[in-house]
Formats: sequence, C-alpha cells, structure tokens
Amino acid sequence: MHTKAFAGGNQPTAAISVGCAIRGLMTLAAFLLSTAGCDGAPQRTPPSPIESDTPTQPREIVEDSLQLEEVWRRSGILLPRTGGESAAIAIADGLVAYVSHSKDFRAAELHMVRAESSAPIWEESLPPFEHSLVLDSRSVYVAVDWEIRAFDTSSGRLRWRSGELPGHARYFLNLQDGALTAYSDENSLLGRQAVIRTYDPVVGTQLSISRLGAEVDSHIALQTASTNYWVGPSEVWAESRNGNGKVWETDLLPSEARVPYLPAITSKTLILAHGAPPRLQSINLSSGELIWRSAEGMASNFALLADVLYAVDESGTLVAIDSETGLEVGRTRFSDEITRVELGSMAFWVAASDHLIIVYYGDSEEMIAFRLPEER
Repeated sequence: MHTKAFAGGNQPTAAISVGCAIRGLMTLAAFLLSTAGCDGAPQRTPPSPIESDTPTQPREIVEDSLQLEEVWRRSGILLPRTGGESAAIAIADGLVAYVSHSKDFRAAELHMVRAESSAPIWEESLPPFEHSLVLDSRSVYVAVDWEIRAFDTSSGRLRWRSGELPGHARYFLNLQDGALTAYSDENSLLGRQAVIRTYDPVVGTQLSISRLGAEVDSHIALQTASTNYWVGPSEVWAESRNGNGKVWETDLLPSEARVPYLPAITSKTLILAHGAPPRLQSINLSSGELIWRSAEGMASNFALLADVLYAVDESGTLVAIDSETGLEVGRTRFSDEITRVELGSMAFWVAASDHLIIVYYGDSEEMIAFRLPEER
C-alpha cells in the first residue's frame, strides 16, 4: 500500500520511492490536463461546448428549475456499478472521497479531493474488490474484502484496520450514534445471519457485534437504539430490540434483488429505495404507514440534504423531492438521457452536503459538482 499526496495536503509518514514519485507526477500532470478547477479556484462558468474525453458526449444542462451552478467536473473516472456498495462517493466537511477502478477492474484507488475545487489531496491504492465508504472530518472509512480500513483525511495515512472479517460478504458502512457501523449478511453453522458490528471510529476498537437470524431473502437495513428495520423481497418491517417482536410490517413493490442503499431516517419517517428499478418511499416510523412513493424509478442512490432528497432518475435527470410530502421540488435535465442498456450496466451516484451536490454519470464517466442556491 502506498499513498500519493498532492500539493496542499500533508505528506504521509512513510517514504515514497522515486519510481512512485515519478508516476505520481505523471498522474498529476495527466490529471491537470484533463480536469478543470485543480488550481483551487472553482470553475463557475465552464466553456460551451465542454471539451472532455468521455465515452459519450459530455453532459450539458438543458433545463434547470433547481438553479444549479456548476463548480467543477472531472472526467475519465470509472466508479463501481451499484451492487455491493452503500456509497461510492462521500462528501463531508469540505472534502470529497471516492473509489475509482481501472478499465479492467483489476486495480482500484481511493481519492481525496477538495469539495469546492476538486483539487487533489491524496490517492491510495486499494484491493480491486467491492467497496463501501463513509467520511467524517477525521477519517474516510472503507470496507474492502476481509477488512475495514480508516485513512486520515489530510494525509492518507492508514489510521487503523479492523481484524480479519469473513470473506465473500458485502459490508455496508454507516456513521451513526458516534460509532462506525458495518452491516453484512453472512452464513454460519446456524444458517444465514444478519451481522451488525460497531467500531470506535477513532482507534478502530470493535465495540459490539450482533448476530440475528435472517428470513429467506431478507436483510437488516438499519439498526437504531430501539429498533431493527428489516427489508424483504416485498415488505419492510420494524422489530423491537427488547424482544417484543415485530412492531409493524408494510408491503412494498416486489423486488428480487437487494437494493444496496442504506435507508435514511428523519424525525418521523424511514426513507428507503425498493423495487426494480428502485423507487423512493417514505414510511412512518411509529405505525409503518406508507406515506408516499415516488412515481419514477431511480438510476442512482439518493442523498438527503436539508429535508430534500436528490437522485438521478431513469432518464438521467437529477430530481429533488421533498422528504415529507414526496412532491417534486425541482429537476435538472441534461443533454444526454440514459438508455435502457446503460441503466442496467452503468454506475450513477449522488452525494450532497453544505449546498453542494455531486453527481456521477457512468455512461460519460463524469463527476460534476453543483452548488445549490443559498436560499435552498
């Protein structure tokens, strides 16, 4: 494992070989030639047409009721298709982390860049397996095959790694209640189990582990202090953690595959994506009543920011939905729509924080950062 640090970021403690340094300089030079905004200044008004080396035409906005302002874009990025990741992009505290893959998926790199400019801070090589990541001001936490790793956000230094975990399992990471939580489905002598591990995010000490018997084709989507929330092929239910059984159960649109996105919880609702293609739905935490369900399917995960949900729909349009009512707040439509083939084979991701929306389109291999109006 080696870290490549860039100007503006702290140097890692480990020495970097001359060969790695030369390769890092070549990578940085190629990056500067193909990316706007790396001098630290946000690119507010990109040229039209946008020049970019992408598999399809670079996207341009053709309709925008969200009144977005483009800050920067990076091209030639290959993010994983949704399958075993709770997130491929994370944004927090002025930083953006993402995991990119080589064309043959035999190599992967964790990148840390500045949210306002996309200026690179560091890169770190990772095993070429499925990844899940979350980010806070101190560390970026990444689940790879067999373990979880935490890297320092400023230098890329490895802060800690978990003990060896069972292989052939997908680990969905979440930061909640002051701990790092890892959800997984694992097979044991007792049968299939839903496993929840919690870690101290500072030092990596494992705080707890819970093993719960799982029904066929069901998985635990989220655990709170009092409740486990389960999702099956056509239903979602809440189960009390004090042994009192199911609190409520609600029917969902049937889906044969697990939707790999963690739900979101507001003060009154559980918001999740379910179905094929996934549709957003809001469920009352107390009663299990279905409050609303989106009319359109989603091509991406969803991000919750200031009570508004952001996601890329099946056509490639970025939509904003009021989390309380399910009503559309606005949309940004781009020049290229997603084809049915691309919808089933390409990656599409959304992340949001601090008035910034990060959108990734796998067909054009572009990551684009937009700033929301201050009043939103």
